[in-house]
Amino acid sequence: MTDHATLAALRSMHPGVERIRAIGDYIKQGEEQLREARKLRNADVRALVGDLGPAQVAKASGLSLSSIKSITRSRGP
Repeated sequence: MTDHATLAALRSMHPGVERIRAIGDYIKQGEEQLREARKLRNADVRALVGDLGPAQVAKASGLSLSSIKSITRSRGP
């Protein structure tokens, strides 16, 4: 998910305030993308746990059983 062109552009900027701001904006965009991806993943996990059970979902997904349980306990979007 890393945008190599953007990273190259950030590296080519002169060090200073503008580059710091640009990097901060890039990080914020990445964090938002991660939040959205986690929402999708968590919705899938919740749906599958109802069908397969937590142990099978953990085994099939590569997530730990404790992560599966944490996702199913939280009732986020």
